Amino acid sequence: MKETTTIYLVRHGQTEWNVLHRFQGHMDSPLTKLGIQQAEWLGEALQHDPIDLIYSSTSNRAFHTAEIIRGNRDVAVTACDEFKEINLGVWEGQHRNGSANYILSSWIISGIIRSCSA
Repeated sequence: MKETTTIYLVRHGQTEWNVLHRFQGHMDSPLTKLGIQQAEWLGEALQHDPIDLIYSSTSNRAFHTAEIIRGNRDVAVTACDEFKEINLGVWEGQHRNGSANYILSSWIISGIIRSCSA
């Protein structure tokens, strides 16, 4: 009989910046009450499933979610940079609706300054 390995891939719970429609990337924002509740619901749904290892991004939002899901299990949550969300550069912290205008104007202004100083 073959052993089965089950891998659960889980996104962090809702964060304050999710609610505000801001890009996060490497920047972080805390879980909302709903985000904490989402992690608790998943932890309850998985409470009878055997979990031997838990890996999490090093971002606080993901690590906190993993800790909540772990619950009372005797297993460590291992922080792993390789699971961290991509760095969004100047987009991080920007509102999704206004960031394109902000970035475009930054590029135009920096282009003008470079061409004027040449």
